[in-house]
Amino acid sequence: ETVKSHGGLEELLREDIVGMVQSMINNLPQELQRALAVASYIRATFDSDTLWDLMRRMDGRSDSVLRDSNERPSVLPNSEDVAHNTKHNEEKQELVKLLDQAVDEGLLISRSSSPPVDEHTEHHHHINREYSFTHDRIQEAATTGIGNDEKEKFLGKLGHALLKRARLLDHHAEQHGGDDNSYHWLYFAAAQHLNSLPLSLLDDDAKIKLAELNAKTAELSMELLAFNC
Repeated sequence: ETVKSHGGLEELLREDIVGMVQSMINNLPQELQRALAVASYIRATFDSDTLWDLMRRMDGRSDSVLRDSNERPSVLPNSEDVAHNTKHNEEKQELVKLLDQAVDEGLLISRSSSPPVDEHTEHHHHINREYSFTHDRIQEAATTGIGNDEKEKFLGKLGHALLKRARLLDHHAEQHGGDDNSYHWLYFAAAQHLNSLPLSLLDDDAKIKLAELNAKTAELSMELLAFNC
């Protein structure tokens, strides 16, 4: 085949790069492949806490430390609370280890200066790191970890997980005050994925909630526009 048949040299190089990165990703541990796939549908730069929480929500594990805004956190005895948080910190550390492996492979860039997680890291120690995909072609290749036959279900779960986290952080902001809006991108990401689903998959209640989400993102867009003017 000629370069022209591929739409030009740039397109040929793009296909070659994506194919090469796909092969690299396919040789990674399964859990890391999944983490990269979820991250690739979030945005180019993400933090490990957000990724961990979204993956848990998509798995239906509702015992997350970060609960939905309409959930009432249970009051746990101190010993149980510590054990609960320690378990979650261990899970987060395991995720960071996996993401650091992707850094070693050249797929991600770590934007944190903290030392790597190893056997000397205390299990109760909370670690949150920020990562970026090394290149947009790598992010694109990571999306292929989700097959076409499961993509709609995946995006539905991710969209709802993003929305629940955004609402939770809204709830926290209301409770503790402040004007932090750094998490508002969660609403836009949720809207993008949920709006990509065929309306035939949504019942009437889901359509109403999607309309409310679209109204919310329109409101946030107006606020952002007013702030920048």
